[in-house]
Amino acid sequence: RTVQRLLPALTADAIAAAIQRKRDIEYGNLADVVAASGAHELLGILDQLRLPWAVVTNADVRLAKARLGRAEINPPLLVSVEDVTDGKPDPEGYLLAASQFKVPPSACLVVEDSGPGLAAGRAAGMRTVALKGLDGDLLLADLGQLTRMMRLGKCNGDAGAPISAALDS
Repeated sequence: RTVQRLLPALTADAIAAAIQRKRDIEYGNLADVVAASGAHELLGILDQLRLPWAVVTNADVRLAKARLGRAEINPPLLVSVEDVTDGKPDPEGYLLAASQFKVPPSACLVVEDSGPGLAAGRAAGMRTVALKGLDGDLLLADLGQLTRMMRLGKCNGDAGAPISAALDS
């Protein structure tokens, strides 16, 4: 939809072909894909605390699974652009993840490294953790900081309820 708004002269077939060319390049270019600093440590504590978590991404399933596999991350729930009508910054993906886990959005924490992802998390009514110098409810240099906060009991939801984490690939 974004491409159609920005380049209305392009036909649907031309847009689809351009998207497919971009995807083909991305599928074949995974050499530099690594987990974000502290990601495995964070996922370990989420599992230890039995907190549900998901990956919500604007990538399609094939690309998301390829990237996550390369980073050695196996999410219990993957919400891709194919699962929603509109991708980020629309909140639908995050709301779908919360719904799948039967967790209220206000008890969720979105960890993001993109502006559209942070906007989607906020629009979903979730608290946000921003990486890469972006602006969120909590600003972190890496995911290890969040892990340390969780170990110290500093990450609780409303009325002490645990926060589920929605991590972006």
